[in-house]
Amino acid sequence: MDELREKINNIVHKVAEITPITKRFGKINLNDFKSINIGNKKFDGKICFIDGGNNELISTPSFSLQFIRTASIIFRDNKRIKEEINEAYCLAEKKKDYISCTFFNSNDMEEEKGVFEDLIIKENVSVSKAVEYARRICELRTIIKNLEKLEKEDIVVLDGSLEPTFEEDKRTLENLFELSEGKAFISSLVKTNRILTEEGNDLLPLLSQKAPRGKWFLKSEKNGNISFVKLHEKSNHIFRFEVLNRKEHAEPEKYNGIFEALVENSKDPLFMGYPYGLIIADKRAKVSNEELSFLKTKIITKIDFKALKPHLSSIDAHDILDVIS
Repeated sequence: MDELREKINNIVHKVAEITPITKRFGKINLNDFKSINIGNKKFDGKICFIDGGNNELISTPSFSLQFIRTASIIFRDNKRIKEEINEAYCLAEKKKDYISCTFFNSNDMEEEKGVFEDLIIKENVSVSKAVEYARRICELRTIIKNLEKLEKEDIVVLDGSLEPTFEEDKRTLENLFELSEGKAFISSLVKTNRILTEEGNDLLPLLSQKAPRGKWFLKSEKNGNISFVKLHEKSNHIFRFEVLNRKEHAEPEKYNGIFEALVENSKDPLFMGYPYGLIIADKRAKVSNEELSFLKTKIITKIDFKALKPHLSSIDAHDILDVIS
């Protein structure tokens, strides 16, 4: 045990690299931290926070039925002025060369248009994973839906990344890029960051060692759309901040103004240094296990459970029987 303790202590007490290099973000200049200065001119725009959630109702190797919800929460002067919830059932079915994702209205099980338009997932993933992809597309479509309500000086903050990870994701982001021209500043905040340097060190602890006191941001040299940011001086959390690639978004003054607005929204003691708007969006979008039990009961009473039973794994069957017993 002593040897194990010493080994772990050696790992966490590594001295920071002078210029850490990552595969995704290139060199990270540890002398280029920028303090977030709170000026006299208050941010006068709106901030629209967006998140999504899903939970699985029925799981089989060939199809998955899940409930998806997206939430958009709009703040102005650090006060919540509007929120909108969109929700639907999503049925993912395995076909020969793709997975079809079909959406149904949450009330009468008829197809809902708008955010929830049917899509095809061509990647070789499970049907359950395909619904996670579908939820991601719904989050991006929620941004598009909100663009008409926002002005050029407003900000959109998505929970998650703006980097595409599958084909439909890339296509939807390109569409968002075109539609957002001359409109709101599109950004995202990534909570979980497993970023290693080429020497095998965790990047974020290295940033913590070298960062100045207070609130700051540090832009990636390789990708100017990526920054690392700390939004509260008492917080231990560093997040990755991403923006869509627009020239007008590259100005340092623009960045500082955006971060000023987020700093003012990141003072809640529940999660200091994390925007309160994203906390609310997460709560509104989440499909809880308690809600899941209700939805399962609702679905099971409307389908032929006897015919469904052979398709289910033993664990899934047990869960559903628990609900209806």
